[in-house]
Amino acid sequence: MLILSTIERLAHQYFNQLKRQRTERMLQSLPRNIQKDIGWPQPADEVVLRRPRNAANTSRTVRLISAKIPC
Repeated sequence: MLILSTIERLAHQYFNQLKRQRTERMLQSLPRNIQKDIGWPQPADEVVLRRPRNAANTSRTVRLISAKIPC
């Protein structure tokens, strides 16, 4: 029974991931102004460029990337 429950859990995760990817592709295919109206992508999902706190000591820019960036 343990093997069957593991397979069931993995299948559930796999199909949920497929649904999520399908939904993201559908949302990405919408025009940018409609995406903005419905709040897609969330601001935290986009790439954020910012300067480090000690910007006076360094001239490089730090690039923060969220794990949920749609491709």
